[in-house]
Amino acid sequence: MLPEKERDSAQKLLELLNTEDLLSLANTITNKRIVVQTRAEAIKAIVVYSESSMVLLNRKRLSKNLLFQYLASEGIMVNVMGLKSHFIEKTLEHWGVSQSQTQTPVAVAPTPQRNCYSSGDQTNVTKLEESEEDDSQESTESDVVERRETSQEMVQATSSYHSNNQLAVEFVTWFYRMLNACHPETNDSEFGVQHFYDDCTLRLLYSTYEQSVDEFTGARVVCDRLRAFVCEEQLQFNANTDADGIMGLSDPHGLKMIVVCGTVHASTQVVGIFEQQFGLVRDPNMDNNWRIKFTNLKLLSKVPKMRLTLQETENMMTIVPMNSSFQVAKYIAT
Repeated sequence: MLPEKERDSAQKLLELLNTEDLLSLANTITNKRIVVQTRAEAIKAIVVYSESSMVLLNRKRLSKNLLFQYLASEGIMVNVMGLKSHFIEKTLEHWGVSQSQTQTPVAVAPTPQRNCYSSGDQTNVTKLEESEEDDSQESTESDVVERRETSQEMVQATSSYHSNNQLAVEFVTWFYRMLNACHPETNDSEFGVQHFYDDCTLRLLYSTYEQSVDEFTGARVVCDRLRAFVCEEQLQFNANTDADGIMGLSDPHGLKMIVVCGTVHASTQVVGIFEQQFGLVRDPNMDNNWRIKFTNLKLLSKVPKMRLTLQETENMMTIVPMNSSFQVAKYIAT
């Protein structure tokens, strides 16, 4: 069983799983010895019979994308291009699990038992041997099912990846074309408050000679601040919509997160680089169209020596940690 503090944190993480994956994970961890029918029962079984937080986080059902979403919901910014092992490390750190704890032997979690016996009862010994044979057969069948599920997950993950990235490219192309059209020389943009939720938030991070952070709340305020970059400061944003410059993610609750990087231009000169994150949620009151729930924008006064990618901007969003007002859970709930 996980320690109490880790158990509470693990439960929050597990809540991000859809019901099918949650029940499947519970069955895998308990070897189907515990019957779980509800989300609450599945979560309880998982935290009780997981050997350790490290073992739990390495389960394939807890994907890299899921860990990224969890860390974002906890206000912890990580490199979107990072490996799953890096996300696990950050999660364990957030849970207060030290490196020594993950390297030392851990207590084996209790194994759910279907049969009990006394050493002097030959009948029960026979039943145990039969049970072990059944378990061996069940394990073999379980392995086959697991491989089949893994194959299906790979197909689904590939489909989800392409779907998320297609949305990301379409949104980013539309957004910056519209924002750049706010330039006073053209002034024919449809960029306006209708594309933002009323409680939309913008976190603006500048890095020139020193760092500064501004936060804006409300559709009108956020819209006007973004528009000012083009209309007043006469800047233009050139986003990299190739595969190495953009990423789309989603969670089971319907939030779409988009991350993109690019260069900032003034007239004919490149004057800086940027990375921007968007949180999109469908609005049933607007024909179920996507609207912006939050956005984080980091601007850096730097001229890139080569084509800009997300790998190059990996640390831009980690300079200043997000606070609780930028929690994904809040975005979904409101």
